[in-house]
Amino acid sequence: MKLLDLLGLAFARLGSSRMRAALTMLGVIIGVASVIALVAVGQGASSGVTTRLQGLGTNLLTITPGSTTTAGVRGAAGSATSLTVDDATAVSALPGVAAAEPELSTSKVVIAGAENTTTTIIGTNPNYPAVR
Repeated sequence: MKLLDLLGLAFARLGSSRMRAALTMLGVIIGVASVIALVAVGQGASSGVTTRLQGLGTNLLTITPGSTTTAGVRGAAGSATSLTVDDATAVSALPGVAAAEPELSTSKVVIAGAENTTTTIIGTNPNYPAVR
């Protein structure tokens, strides 16, 4: 069979069952559109994460204390309170350090009336936003 004969046969079959052809085209269109939408959402999420990571900068160093051990159970990293404000002052005096600010964070339950939630509370100095 020649190419023209095949095309003629294909269009004849499409013409004889128009509803099936329309539904098939609709399915293909919806499938392609959903794949394009999912790829766009994935790229947007990836771009958002990349932007947030780049916002942290390449010149930020975070020093956290070690962990505590109680009755043979090791706590989470940073659970010890061995660093002091004097340590932050000593770090800021090092050559090449532009600024250093102490930070103390903890998770606590906050209650207001009948509502409550667990949140992270951060205590620091006024220059902390500039360092971050």
